[in-house]
Amino acid sequence: MDFKLNSSRCIYVAVKISFLFLPALILLACSGSNEEQLEQANMYQSEGIALLEEGLVDQAISEFNKSIELNPEGVAVYLDRGSAYEQRGDLGKAVDDYTYAISLDPENSENYIIRAAAYIRRGEYRIATKDYKKAIEINPANAKYHSSLGDTYAKLGDHYEAIEKYGEAIELDSTVSEYYSNRGRSYATLGNHYKAVKELGVAINLAPNDIDSYYDRASSYAQIGMYEDAYRHLNEAIRIDPKNATLLSRRASAFGSLDSHLQAVRNFSRAIEEDSENARLYSDRATAFTLMGDYISALQDYDVAIALVPDSVGFYIDRGLVFSLMGIYEESIKDFTKALEFTPNDYRLYINRGDAFKEMKEYTLAVQDYDESIRLKKDNPEAFNNRGIIRRERGEYALAIQDFNFAINSDPQYGYAYANRAVVKAMMGRDFEVMSDVNKAVSLGVIRESLEKTINEVEADRNR
Repeated sequence: MDFKLNSSRCIYVAVKISFLFLPALILLACSGSNEEQLEQANMYQSEGIALLEEGLVDQAISEFNKSIELNPEGVAVYLDRGSAYEQRGDLGKAVDDYTYAISLDPENSENYIIRAAAYIRRGEYRIATKDYKKAIEINPANAKYHSSLGDTYAKLGDHYEAIEKYGEAIELDSTVSEYYSNRGRSYATLGNHYKAVKELGVAINLAPNDIDSYYDRASSYAQIGMYEDAYRHLNEAIRIDPKNATLLSRRASAFGSLDSHLQAVRNFSRAIEEDSENARLYSDRATAFTLMGDYISALQDYDVAIALVPDSVGFYIDRGLVFSLMGIYEESIKDFTKALEFTPNDYRLYINRGDAFKEMKEYTLAVQDYDESIRLKKDNPEAFNNRGIIRRERGEYALAIQDFNFAINSDPQYGYAYANRAVVKAMMGRDFEVMSDVNKAVSLGVIRESLEKTINEVEADRNR
């Protein structure tokens, strides 16, 4: 009996030689036909690569299938077909091909790196770390592998591990700016902006045209209150890319932090020229206009922002606050009401609308809003305080005192509640209790002269 085993290169036949009763393995052929088979497999693979480069993914996969059929142990073709599957969005099949390639060539570190990238695309970061670790085990001197593992830990939110891996990459190759910038970003995420500034500074020295490093370093400078340094770095980034709307917007924000609101407006305007459909830029410029006291321009920008993104709650709230600053309370109420359609459980919005009703002396409606705000959030000193002011205006002094007490219980550091309670006590003739509340209010930031002037006026009216 003969037993045959075919390989891609040669055909071996095990022959049982009857007269010796011993099996012998005899090489019958390494035929030219098998060389032709390999050549044909390589041709299909090359055709597949060419089709893949043209974006013809399904046709490429078909060619890779033919190649694998002729040469089922060709590692590279599995990697190629896996890449095609990735382009088609079939990450499961891609991982399967990469896994089979690894089984054929388990000591090739790059195979693990390729599969790790596919796992990352699937969002399976923890599994990807295992492949990066295996690649590092095979080739520990490859700095990029350590950095990629750090990137994956950063995606997992494990920035301490990420920082350690970036450090390992830097020990192997201290000339790559990306390793420093990524370590800097992890430090920034952990709130260590001083270290972030240092790391990003090294990254900039290594890659002086890397806009992202300037941008991120500016952000960290801003976080530690060094706005002039933030502005300087944004300026440098803009010098490299003068039409970058995001950078122009950030520089405008830096000016805002420096109280240079006019310059902020100019920079937001330049950003809008580059990205005229960006609603946030109009909103940010509106904020700068508001800080300048140019409420009309602010309203115009909020109108544009809302037209671009009509379901943005924040835009309605901000425009409503500008209307309130202008004393146009009917319009502010409309905006706060619109915002409540999107977020009906936002206790702060009821306070804002209640304040507008209060200014219009629509006390019943104002109290209803304050009541709803308190229902949504029990520890709510502002709502208690503002409701107490209305009760004071109505002459409901006992209820007003009760509300100011509630406000103080909610937040013992809420100075306005002490100030308003002092005023009510003065109205009630409880003069011996007034000064303790006045002193407490002043210790919490209320201006003494203003508060004492109000109390003196109350006492004068009471004695008439």
